[in-house]
This record gives sequence, C-alpha cells and structure tokens, in this order.
Amino acid sequence: MDETVASITIHCPQHLNITMVDGFKETLQAALDKGGACKLNVGLVEKVDSTGLQLMIAFRKALVQQGGSVEVKGKSEAFDIALETLGMKHLF
Repeated sequence: MDETVASITIHCPQHLNITMVDGFKETLQAALDKGGACKLNVGLVEKVDSTGLQLMIAFRKALVQQGGSVEVKGKSEAFDIALETLGMKHLF
C-alpha cells in the first residue's frame, strides 16, 4: 500500500523579524500539529533578524523530531544572507 505524506506550504512574511514572531508562530504551530512534510516559501522575505531565524530553526527542529521534513522554496537574498552570516545555511 502506498502511503503519501501530506504536504503543507507556508508562505513566510516579508519581514521575518521580532515584530512578526508571535503571529507567525501560530502559523508554524498549526503546521507542526499536522506534521508531515512542509514547504517554506521564503520568496517574499526581505528582512530577517535573529529572532525570526531562531523561530524558523526551532520549527524545523521540532518538525524533523516528529518525523516530518522541511524544504525551502523560493529565493530570498535576505534569508540566504542571514543563514550564511549566522553559519546556519546547512539547516535549510
């Protein structure tokens, strides 16, 4: 029997920083509650700070621990630079 894992796509906000963490955390928690595979669309992200990145890393860690997976979609120079600057590019 072929079991297909459900996939959810989350569109990250334009500003992935401390001002949006609380609201976006609810979106990520809903994805965690569903489990499975998750695609993070970072294409609209223009600003990232360490708080926003920390939220994304915690989400990835929690989802992977429960057997899910995270795939980044879209291209965001700001997101890539933030990951590279903090030495976390390997996580995404």
